[in-house]
Amino acid sequence: KQFCRMMDKKTIADEKEKKKSKKKRSRNALDPSAILDSDSSGRKRAKTQDDSSSGSRPDPSLKGEVTADVNERLISITRSLIYLKEKGSGRKLSEIFLEKPCPTTYPDYYQLIEKPIGMNDILRKCRAKLYSTVAEFRDEWNTLFNNCVTYNGKGTWITNDADVLKAELNRLMDKNKEVKSKLPLRIKLSLKGKKK
Repeated sequence: KQFCRMMDKKTIADEKEKKKSKKKRSRNALDPSAILDSDSSGRKRAKTQDDSSSGSRPDPSLKGEVTADVNERLISITRSLIYLKEKGSGRKLSEIFLEKPCPTTYPDYYQLIEKPIGMNDILRKCRAKLYSTVAEFRDEWNTLFNNCVTYNGKGTWITNDADVLKAELNRLMDKNKEVKSKLPLRIKLSLKGKKK
């Protein structure tokens, strides 16, 4: 168990390092659509994204960025899927999807599947805050479901369980969508009945 934990920590650390290096590269790279613009003093400068917009910053929820609140929701969604049970029998649908298949028992799985993933891998990434967008989180789930169909074929009980889990994921994601516009609280006061 200690070896597995150590390997998981190393994998998470490697993924964090990759993300950091990607962010550094993207910060240093010049956007090819950037145009030189002259400011009031006549100097040439690169046009930034803020120059082209109307001055208002875009809402992070529209981009699908993962804030602390959104990350908590993703963890909650993942845990809900892990604990989802079949109606009638009470069997956990996620039991077979929790961990990646054992490489010694299923060596053909690793030859057939390009990116093996388990539900616990997704949960670990959520807890470590490794998802930068909600789309990335959703892509991991789609990879899990696609791996199931690729290896087991359509119409098997495992694929049927995956379909139920996918439907529940879609329902929970729709239920937990960000509220785009929050209306301010309005209080209506009435002075009726008050006499001088």
